[in-house]
Amino acid sequence: MKRTIISRWLTVGLCVGVLGACASAPKPDRQLVLAESRISEAKNNEAYQYAPVEIKNAEQHLTAARQALAKEDNLEARRLLEKAEMEADYAVAKSELAREDKTVQEVRAAIKDLKREINANSGGASE
Repeated sequence: MKRTIISRWLTVGLCVGVLGACASAPKPDRQLVLAESRISEAKNNEAYQYAPVEIKNAEQHLTAARQALAKEDNLEARRLLEKAEMEADYAVAKSELAREDKTVQEVRAAIKDLKREINANSGGASE
């Protein structure tokens, strides 16, 4: 009987300890800096022009994460910061792709103009 009581108290103590460890998750300072950096990078890559929804989502997640940090809800803040980082990364990728597509279109247009100029100078030979 005595062992059962001790065993129960040990189990309760262990559960309380585990729950306490979960509740006191470390402050996600590194993730905050990383998310802010990624959002800044997205802005530098013209995300407002090429990925407006994604950059807005990233900023909203960052704002919500800061609110969670103010409430000392570190787990929620970490989750939101990860989402902000992913949205910002997507905004960067989408912006880079859009800028590259624009460059390709400009090069194609320049090639087409050069072909016209060559044809005009050579007496109208076929393209």
